[in-house]
Amino acid sequence: SISIGNQNLPVSCLAIPDSFLASKDYKRALAEYRRIGYSFPGHAEGREALFRGGITLLEEAKTVKNTKKRQALYSAALEEFGKLHKTPGAPLEYLGKSLVYKTLGDHSEEIKCLELALRRYHKHPLIHTLKEQISYRMHESAQHDRRSAYQLILIVLRLLPGLFDTKDSLRLFSYLIKHWEQLPFLENPIDPSLLGKEESAKENEINFATPLAFWLAAPYTLLEILEDAQSLEDDTAQANLIYSLFEVGSFGLAQKAMQEFPGREQFMPLLLCYQDSLSKAIENLDLNDIGVRKFRVISYLLQYALRTDQDDSVHTIAGKLVDLPLSREDRIQLDGYRIWAYLKHKKIKEAEAIFDDYPLEMLNQETTLLHPLYGCFLFLTEGEEIAEIHFSGVIDTPFPRTWALLSHELINKISENPSWYNTSFMWERRHLYRQLTLYYQCVDNPELEKYYRHLEKQEYL
Repeated sequence: SISIGNQNLPVSCLAIPDSFLASKDYKRALAEYRRIGYSFPGHAEGREALFRGGITLLEEAKTVKNTKKRQALYSAALEEFGKLHKTPGAPLEYLGKSLVYKTLGDHSEEIKCLELALRRYHKHPLIHTLKEQISYRMHESAQHDRRSAYQLILIVLRLLPGLFDTKDSLRLFSYLIKHWEQLPFLENPIDPSLLGKEESAKENEINFATPLAFWLAAPYTLLEILEDAQSLEDDTAQANLIYSLFEVGSFGLAQKAMQEFPGREQFMPLLLCYQDSLSKAIENLDLNDIGVRKFRVISYLLQYALRTDQDDSVHTIAGKLVDLPLSREDRIQLDGYRIWAYLKHKKIKEAEAIFDDYPLEMLNQETTLLHPLYGCFLFLTEGEEIAEIHFSGVIDTPFPRTWALLSHELINKISENPSWYNTSFMWERRHLYRQLTLYYQCVDNPELEKYYRHLEKQEYL
C-alpha cells in the first residue's frame, strides 16, 4: 500500500479528497484533487493535489481485474504525474512515475526515474522525498531483487553521499561485499571494514562502485567512475575500470579510456587481440613478476582463445607460464583453461594429467572452475550416470558462483527459473552458456552446443 505524508504542509483543503481516497471512492477523490490542483497552481496545496491525483489512479488500478482497464489506469496515472512537469513540484513527477513502474514490476524504469530526478533536481527543496524513497527501496530490494539493489546502491554511492554513510547503509554494504563473488581481475578489492572511514574515503567508494557497475554491465557508469578515479594518486582504480570495460565487451570505450591512462601499455595485448591477431597479442605479453594486473590480461587472452576456437594458443600461453611462480588462484585458473582446451578435443590423457595434480576432494567441491570441468571429464571417462552424481553434489543456493552454474543448470535448470534468470547478471549468464557449450561438446550434441555458443555471444555489449 502507498502512504501519503503531509510534508508539514497546511493541506486542510485536501482533507475531503483524502477521505474519498481512504474510502476507495476513486472518482470523487480524483475530481477533487484535480479541482484543487487547478485552483492553486504553483502552490504547495496544488502540487500536492496533483501528486495525490496520480496516486488515486494508481490505487484504483490495483483493484481492477480487467487487464486492459488496469493498463489504461496505469497510463492515466503516468499522465497525471506528468502534469507536475516544469512546476515547482517537478521532482514529484518522477517519484510518482517511479511508483507506477514499481507496481508494474518494471524496476529498471522505476530506478531510471529516481536517478533522473536526482540528477535534474539535486538542489530542489523536495529532493529529500526522493532520497527517502531511494533509501527505502534500496533496503527493500536487498531482500529479494539484487539487480535493483545494486542499481540503487550505485546511485547512493554516486549521487547521495549523505545516505552512504548512515549506519543502516554501511551495514547493508558490508554484508553485500562479504557475500558476493569476488571478481578475480580486480586489484585491491574493497575491504568492507574501510567503508565509512574518512581516510581514503573516495578511493574506497570508487573501489566499491567499480564491481557494482561491472556486475550491472554499465559501461558509461564505469567511465563516469573513471573520471573520478583520475584524481587519485594511485592508478590501481583506473586500471581496474579500464579492464572492466574490456571484460564487459565495451571495446570502443575501453580503447578510448586507455588514451589518457599513463599505464596503457599493460592493455596493449588486448588491443592487439582485436586489431591484429591473438598470436601478436601473445608475443606482446609481459611475463615478469606476474600479479593481478598481468594475469588478468593473460586470462582474457586464454578465454578469447577458447571462445574463438584457437585452442592451440591456450597451450602456447600455458607453455610460457607453467614453470613460473603463480598464486594458487592463478594456477588453478590457468590449469582450468588448459583442461578446457583438452576436453574440447577429447584429449583425455592430457586433461587427466592436470587433474592428477589436485586432490580428488577438491575436484568434487564446487569451489573452483575445476569442479564443472571434472564433471565433463567424468562424462567422457565414466559415463553420464557418474557425471550426474558429481554435478548433483552441489549445495542448493539462489545465486551460485559462476564456476558452479553448470552443475546447477544440469540438476536444477536454473535458467528456466525466472527468479534466477531475471535477476542474473550478464557475467553470470556468459559463464553459464560457455560451460554449457563445453558440456554439449563433450556429450556430442552439436545442436545444443551451437545454441549455447550463440547465447554466450549475446552476453557481451
